[in-house]
Amino acid sequence: MTTDTGIRQRTIRGRRVYEINFYDQGGARRFEIVGPSRRRARAVRAQRLAEVKAGTYRPEAPGARMTLDELATRWAAEKAADGMRSLSDAEACYRNHVAPTLGDVALDDLTPRMVADLVTELGRRGLAAKTVRNVHGALHSILELGRFDELIGANPASLPRGKLPKVGKKKKPRFSRDELWQLMTDPAIAEHRRVFYALMGLAGLRLGEASGRRWRDLDEDAAGLAALTVDTQYDDQPLKTDDGEETHERIVPVHPALRATLERWRREGFAALYGRHPGADDWLCPDPKTGEPRTQNQAVKALYRDLARAGIPHRVGGSKRGRGCHAFRHAFISLARSDGARRDVLERVTHNAKGDVLDGYTDWEWSAMCEAVSCLRLEVERAQVHHLELAAGDPAGPRASLDGGGNGGGDRFDPRIPSGGGGSRTRVREQSATLPSTCVVCDLCFATRSPADGLSRR
Repeated sequence: MTTDTGIRQRTIRGRRVYEINFYDQGGARRFEIVGPSRRRARAVRAQRLAEVKAGTYRPEAPGARMTLDELATRWAAEKAADGMRSLSDAEACYRNHVAPTLGDVALDDLTPRMVADLVTELGRRGLAAKTVRNVHGALHSILELGRFDELIGANPASLPRGKLPKVGKKKKPRFSRDELWQLMTDPAIAEHRRVFYALMGLAGLRLGEASGRRWRDLDEDAAGLAALTVDTQYDDQPLKTDDGEETHERIVPVHPALRATLERWRREGFAALYGRHPGADDWLCPDPKTGEPRTQNQAVKALYRDLARAGIPHRVGGSKRGRGCHAFRHAFISLARSDGARRDVLERVTHNAKGDVLDGYTDWEWSAMCEAVSCLRLEVERAQVHHLELAAGDPAGPRASLDGGGNGGGDRFDPRIPSGGGGSRTRVREQSATLPSTCVVCDLCFATRSPADGLSRR
């Protein structure tokens, strides 16, 4: 609060600003948002009073006096009404990096050189190139509203080529075949998240695309493999690559392992978690707490916790970048290509069409897409754990579980097995003819006897 007459502090969308009020020549009370500076609020109010006294105040043309902070407040209100998902991130970019330098500048005084200097200064502070471009993008969007409303003649954030830092393309880490299999099958991970990981890892969906799928999107009567329509993301938002005029939807063949996962989830898991069987309009795999599509924040944090539960490292190979939900999509593309899928066909599966969407399922393109997806060698069934008895083994030795369930499907040591020296030992492994060799948990304990017994290490 302030004791200045005609000035008060307000909070708009979590941002503190000052509002001035005064009476114009006709006796009408006027209100104006100035920005976060009390000093500027005093100066602007004094200027308005002088204009009123001189008879030059013109309320119908406030653009010449509007500051960038005021335009940003209006822009945020419009974007909130439009349901902009990344509004909080854009506001943070503006608040942290633009407002301290340019927030109090009048729109008419803002020049491209000032914007270019801001971009250069952000780079000098050590901000990553991607962050600098995000800040510039938020500023450009705000000023574009001012140009549309005819408050400025041109957008001063429209910079010449080369003024923005280049973002280098770094190779993003992905999950290996074994890690992908474990994240989709480990009983230590909640079933609803295993299903969500299967959507990204076996269909190559982006996080928002997997989150925004409904049961009606699944067509199990399609020729060949079942089909999954991908035409929205999150809570019915446009796809990432939509331009607002044409929906670049795509139809994704459902991998046999994913179909088995979804059938089991619909038959048993969904009802057990949500208390009823799903309908056509239900989200395929909603967040259990809200019943709504998962947000990026929820999904990424849950993945980090599941990686810790499964004993999978968050970072690999000395990379500073951790593996997030995009690592599933990366793994799907890489593993499918390694298993023989054609690059051009697989691109049609994972990326939104640039032209007309595929109309039917029976033409050669759909058959080729099904073939590309089927190339991926991965099962989502955990095999039984078998105890391999050794010749001349100790009949009183330890025995492994035969049920294949329990604490994670066989990835375990028997605490009774000694860590070294001689004596009888066992080895425990998962064995199944349906699993590819890369998905079988190999020998956990090699069976050995002491050298004196004449049995060499196996």
